[in-house]
Amino acid sequence: MAVGLVRFDTGSVLPDGAVVSSATLKLFVADYLGDRTLVAEYYPASNWPIDLSDWTNVPTSNAHAGTPINTLARSQYNAFALQNVGSISTAAYTGFRLHFGEATAPGSDQSLTWIGREAVSNHPILEVCYGGGPAPTATASSTPGPATATPTPAATLTAMPTSTPGATSTPVVTSTPVPTATLTAGPPVATATATPTVASTPTPMATGVICVNITSGAGADDGLVRSSFSPTWKPASGTGVVTNGTTITAPAHLFQSSQYRLAVGLVRFDTGPVLPDGAAISSATVKLFVTEYLGDRTLVAEYYPASNWPIDVSDWSSTAASDAHAGTVITTLARSQYNAFALQNVGSISTTGATGLRLHLAESAAPTGDQSVTWNSYEASSNKPILEVCYSGAPPTPTPSNTPGPATVTPTPTATPIPTVTATPILPTVTATPTVTATPTVTATPTETPTPTVTATPTGPAALCGTTPKLGCRKPVTEFRSPLLLKDRDADKSDLMNWKWAKGAATLKEDFGAPLTSTNYVLCVYDRSGGTPTLKLAAEIPAGGTCDSGRPCWKETARGFKYTNKAATPDGIVSLTLKEGFEGSAQISLKSKGVNVPMPTLPLAQDLAVTVQLRKDGGLGLICWDADYAAPALRNEEGEFRDK
Repeated sequence: MAVGLVRFDTGSVLPDGAVVSSATLKLFVADYLGDRTLVAEYYPASNWPIDLSDWTNVPTSNAHAGTPINTLARSQYNAFALQNVGSISTAAYTGFRLHFGEATAPGSDQSLTWIGREAVSNHPILEVCYGGGPAPTATASSTPGPATATPTPAATLTAMPTSTPGATSTPVVTSTPVPTATLTAGPPVATATATPTVASTPTPMATGVICVNITSGAGADDGLVRSSFSPTWKPASGTGVVTNGTTITAPAHLFQSSQYRLAVGLVRFDTGPVLPDGAAISSATVKLFVTEYLGDRTLVAEYYPASNWPIDVSDWSSTAASDAHAGTVITTLARSQYNAFALQNVGSISTTGATGLRLHLAESAAPTGDQSVTWNSYEASSNKPILEVCYSGAPPTPTPSNTPGPATVTPTPTATPIPTVTATPILPTVTATPTVTATPTVTATPTETPTPTVTATPTGPAALCGTTPKLGCRKPVTEFRSPLLLKDRDADKSDLMNWKWAKGAATLKEDFGAPLTSTNYVLCVYDRSGGTPTLKLAAEIPAGGTCDSGRPCWKETARGFKYTNKAATPDGIVSLTLKEGFEGSAQISLKSKGVNVPMPTLPLAQDLAVTVQLRKDGGLGLICWDADYAAPALRNEEGEFRDK
């Protein structure tokens, strides 16, 4: 039996006299086993590092009443609402002891694995809303557990979301702003709120501040306009429009084969149905789920008339304006999570129609390499663009609607009018499963003499991959450390494909499942043309089985698992090595060769990137691993593709 402990230095952030009104504990869940109920209790946190005096086998729930662990989402933040928040200390540390609520003996393993403070990122977070006392000034500390966020006073109110699927954000409405402090056990990172979906009539106080989240509107409400390739910089006009696909790579300044291309990103929100007439907007933030970026340029945004939609070439502009967002250097963005971009000149946000934003890279000098930002679009199954707007004045009167797009919320009045401080928000990393819209057929060449005898009959690997890359896969934390090689030779027996995923995101051995008996793997390679992905290669690695003179195909190692099959059946894979590791040290290595490799036609389009993914559990597992290869490749020609 194990008891979890986590501590936050609340005294250094919360001012004397603060009255805590609500609090949420957020843990980045890596995995869970079983179906027991997680509960939490407050415990005196003065004794640290922890020792046996912090043990108890009696589960209590005075801090968190209980959440069944099989309702949690893996590989992302999960939020646990706290009760009895008067127990949160404004003078010292606040500690939590985590238990399973059930008293009966388990019939099998029951566990919850979450990312600790010692990890490079995704540390535990305590989000606290309070009133009274002066504005806080949190400072960093070298003591294990303290918060390092520096709250900044703002005349706004932030909705307190949960990242548990199906949850609803409930903005707090007060006669004056409400302070929000976010505490982490390490350095602060950026975050966003969940998209509200509930429709109800709010009852705010007359002079209250209300914050609402608005998703991008119905239809093709985001996309990009781009130029053709040009020998001169900047290209003079837009010639192509892209309004579909689950991701959008724009803004972009591209330099390939001594020619240039420029792409402008567009996103629109239907603010009119959500914001009431007479609303006085005090602040706004656009939140984009960034999957990738290249280069070091500065992202800026401008307002543009959004009445003309779907987008067309008239929405092109090669001049970077920044009246909506002053600028964020793209190297400061976080991949695979929401990033928040504060807006200025918020009077330009429409309360009667749609509000549009045009995204540029600010620099005017010609690029010497590719510069781009890729974000989840409205067409993605989750993690869509969000516009968070805080306003005062007439309350909204949202009603239920079958039209996708505008979000509606249920503000809750707060009895105590108190000042607002918004700490650096913390973005959850959500693992989404994209919708597969078509099942292409990729035919692998079977061997006539199947030496290995596998225990599972593979379904078609192309069906397991689907037509589009899965969102939210774990990525390398260091660029250019995941080499990919495809060689298509005249003699198919000389074909080969090698892929290495190195310097990877934190991965536990148990994340790899049980490939010795039941966990199947599939490798998927996607090419893109015009930003639209197409499955080009699918290769399955079945669980269990015997290979090479009757030896097991899989074996367990100290850090993971290894697959060896010299016969290279069914899809050419001869070896797959899976190694656990902390952030930046996990590794995956795959090699294939021979006539069974389902080799795609080379060269690849690579417009704008090639994606390689390793998925488990027949392609349906929540955890997956991938790497993106943006143009230009080291080599992309007939017979060979090479990049890293």
